[in-house]
Amino acid sequence: MLRTAISRAKPELPSQATVYPAANRSERHTQDMFGIHFTGHPDNRKWTRHLAWSRRSYPLRKDFPVQGEPQAITPPDNGYPFIKAHGAGVYEIPVGPVHAGIIEPGHFRFQAVGELILTREERLGYVHKGIEIKRHIDKKFSGSIAIRAVDAGSCNGCELEIHALNNPYYDIERFGIHFVASPRHADVLLVTGPVSRHMQTALLRTYEATPDPKWVIAIGDCAVCGGEFGVSYASCGAVSNVIPVDMTITGCPPTPLALMKGLLGLIKA
Repeated sequence: MLRTAISRAKPELPSQATVYPAANRSERHTQDMFGIHFTGHPDNRKWTRHLAWSRRSYPLRKDFPVQGEPQAITPPDNGYPFIKAHGAGVYEIPVGPVHAGIIEPGHFRFQAVGELILTREERLGYVHKGIEIKRHIDKKFSGSIAIRAVDAGSCNGCELEIHALNNPYYDIERFGIHFVASPRHADVLLVTGPVSRHMQTALLRTYEATPDPKWVIAIGDCAVCGGEFGVSYASCGAVSNVIPVDMTITGCPPTPLALMKGLLGLIKA
């Protein structure tokens, strides 16, 4: 790791993008989020910084307010200096804004001749990759929240959706949310399935082993109401029949996006 000191009054660093092209976007992103100016950068246009932020607001600085800034309508990027390609047969293809689930929205412009793409420009930063949920986690949980998943008798359908939270597409750990192997390290219990009689004692012990304050989230229809199994000689039914539940997320199974929205709703409550 390389560390360097910069002036708070005039934060500047020499750009490495001219000798290491892969640093181009990283430096532009750092400039937008932290306000560090990279001298000699070949392209110092704003990239992920939208126009609703005040001039001297940098969202990833420690002095940026946890609650964010007052809501504002983002002005259109009418004055943004998009790179233009000129010539016979060149046409422009605007795309977006694209809202792809939890991934930040983006606006793209392509310059093309037939099927040949000459340039591609993007405008990002309208929602900064889960920064809202990250702010709440930083405020309430000192930067991270630990989850222990408990299968109390499910068919594993909900588990597959929970596992997807850690794949490269959803990548929930980037928000400071991670799964742990022991309830003694957990802040939240995610419980799936109707609680089978064989798992009743194990679920109670897991709940008691989780330190206070703790939250319990029932995941999927079976955990919420017992589903098609209900209460019987083999099933206790809903999770709430065994331990207190703070939130329910319905679905058979609920999608990873629904799980993330539920976690955000609980954290903000």
